[in-house]
Amino acid sequence: MVGATARSTEYAFAWGDAGLVVRDAFRGRLIFRPGKGAKKSTVSFWEAKKMLETLAVVFDHAAVLPSPKLQGTTVVALTFFERARFEHALRTVNEMPNHTVYANGDAIEIQVAEMDAAATASPLPANTMHFEKKMKGCRPDTVHLRGLPAKWFDVNTADFADLDAKLTHYNHAAHKLSQLFALFGALAHVEVVPPEDVADDGILATVHFDVYVQFKAYESVVAILQCMQGQRVLCHTAHPKLIVPLSIQLDTTEYLSDANIRQRRFAREQRRIQQTHELAEAEQRAKAVAAEIAAATAAIEPLAGRLKVAEAHAEAAVDGVDAKMIELLKHALGALDAAQKAPSTRGVEVLELALGGFESHLKALDDARKAKEFALARKKWQQRVAQQCETSTDHVAGIEAKFADRVAGSAFLEHPALVADIRAAKAAIAAARSITSHPISIDDEANEDDVRAYLDKLRDDVDEADCMVNAALARLVMLAEYHEVQKQVTDADGPADALLQALDSAWGDSTSTLLEKIQHIRSVLKRAARVRALSAALHAADLDSEELCASDAALAPLAAAAKALLETLDAESADDAALTACDDAITSYATAANAIRVARAEAAAAEKARSESFAGMQAAKTAAIASARQRLHAWQEEVAAAHSLERTTSVVKRAHVQNRWPTVTSMDPPEAKRPKIVRSSLIVRQTPPRLLVSSRVVAIQEDGRALSPRTLAAEKVAREETALRTQVIESQKRKEAIACLQRLKEKELRQQALKSIAERSSTKSITDTDDNA
Repeated sequence: MVGATARSTEYAFAWGDAGLVVRDAFRGRLIFRPGKGAKKSTVSFWEAKKMLETLAVVFDHAAVLPSPKLQGTTVVALTFFERARFEHALRTVNEMPNHTVYANGDAIEIQVAEMDAAATASPLPANTMHFEKKMKGCRPDTVHLRGLPAKWFDVNTADFADLDAKLTHYNHAAHKLSQLFALFGALAHVEVVPPEDVADDGILATVHFDVYVQFKAYESVVAILQCMQGQRVLCHTAHPKLIVPLSIQLDTTEYLSDANIRQRRFAREQRRIQQTHELAEAEQRAKAVAAEIAAATAAIEPLAGRLKVAEAHAEAAVDGVDAKMIELLKHALGALDAAQKAPSTRGVEVLELALGGFESHLKALDDARKAKEFALARKKWQQRVAQQCETSTDHVAGIEAKFADRVAGSAFLEHPALVADIRAAKAAIAAARSITSHPISIDDEANEDDVRAYLDKLRDDVDEADCMVNAALARLVMLAEYHEVQKQVTDADGPADALLQALDSAWGDSTSTLLEKIQHIRSVLKRAARVRALSAALHAADLDSEELCASDAALAPLAAAAKALLETLDAESADDAALTACDDAITSYATAANAIRVARAEAAAAEKARSESFAGMQAAKTAAIASARQRLHAWQEEVAAAHSLERTTSVVKRAHVQNRWPTVTSMDPPEAKRPKIVRSSLIVRQTPPRLLVSSRVVAIQEDGRALSPRTLAAEKVAREETALRTQVIESQKRKEAIACLQRLKEKELRQQALKSIAERSSTKSITDTDDNA
């Protein structure tokens, strides 16, 4: 243990009003290690503090220190602000038997490593001679403090990043640092510097700083040294667990002298100039590197595209892949990867060399493959040419045979419309035969385009020959149709004859145009024939038109319309719609006329049948009357002979006998007025039978119409029809009554169903209410 004599009272200086306190510090270090028979191999810091509390050792600050040389030991640094506590702790530890303490059955050894009492450094002389005569910085006016916490003095350690920056803001009177040091006296200059023991890469991470403080008076230097020298520490009331040892000394290096300041300023300017040059050079190098990288990147992209194309080419040529190709491809891919990761001119050159070697090898393989493929292709070309020539020769022979067969027996070869086509067909056949007999020569210089051009020319010539022959034959067919149409045209077909004459002067037109004209002539002939047929139909329907129109006024407009439409028809310009309209009008007229004729014939037949029926009935009745009169006359003769009566014939009476035949009552209802009955008969008994004349009974109606009496058959049919109607009406009424009853039953059933549903719903609601209750 190393000790020193301390002052009688503990020193405590409140430095400003921010909570900073300068104190005397009594320090000591204790070593804790497991004793004999202990179960633990080490003693933790927490256990050491608990053990000191058990020994009634009161300290103000404790910290664990590293002990790399003493394995299994724990070194604890203790700080005391009061001498009594320090001495008590020293006695307590030294007086323990065997320096051993037992805690929870384990022995722990405690030894004092070092105990330091606060010592006061020798102060400077109270005054010094020649202080004012020396220059600033060269006299004892500057103190150097190390390791001050930056947070307590409002110092920003980020300013240390630029060592050449002027930290003049710490000299402002309003700054906390200047205010604290101004408590000891007037300040001349304050300069904050980074700690000396901190590396350059740790400057921004440090939380401490060093400071040079220059005072204007010597007494201020003496005062600050007396306050902070001699094992004193700096505390903060807001941070009781943090204690900063004060390291202060009088600066003897003349750090703040004018010469050193100028030297540092010059060095700072030199560094700034050097930095400027370095920055400029770095910028130039960066620009050069960037330009090189940009150029390399720009050059790499097309090279990568070339490599990709070459790789795809190599993948396509699976049969030609060899070990050398794989090796060259790997080398090129590696060069591309290296150039993309670090673009440079050298990398681009290496990539170009690797890519060139790979492409050269691919080209050699491709040339060999193309030579082999060309040999195979030339063989195929020869086969294709030979096959196509053979096929074309057969086709041309067939075309020529067909042409000769069709033209040989034709009588129109000298016709001006056919001469040019025949000549063109023969020339096309000759050209096709010439190209088939002289095929292309396939040598080493031939290519697929030449073969394709020859085959296309061959096909074109053969197709042209076929087309020319077909055109000539079509022309021949057109002439045959022309002569057929010419035979159909008569002198009565004026428009068709004019069109035919116009066709004779237009043989220079195309075959399709001439065929259209011939077709037009055919259509004109067809329309003319249809117009004639319509005229004949109208003439047939118009035989007794005057009598029919007189009997039916609705027939005259139909006849006029049909005639008007027929008169407007023109065989050349009339269209199908006009012909159809005229045909419909004539058909309507003929249908109406035929209907009138049929109705008249049916009426005449019915009248004839009725007349024949009534005449027979009248003859029978007249015969019966004559027979009755003969019997009456015979009876009269017999009575006259028996009673001697005379007969007279001088008076002829005409009378109407009621309720005696041949009186005929009207067919009207009884309440209607009876028609007049006209009798033209002789009812005098004296009239001889030979003088009797048959009479005809008719019923004269109120409107003047004469009605014949009904026959018994007609009355029977009327009665049957009335009975049948009655049955039908009664059947319909029965069906309606049954349907009405059915609807009533359905309605009643629906009402009953609805009533039942309503009752069930009400019963369910009552049950639910009871359950809830």
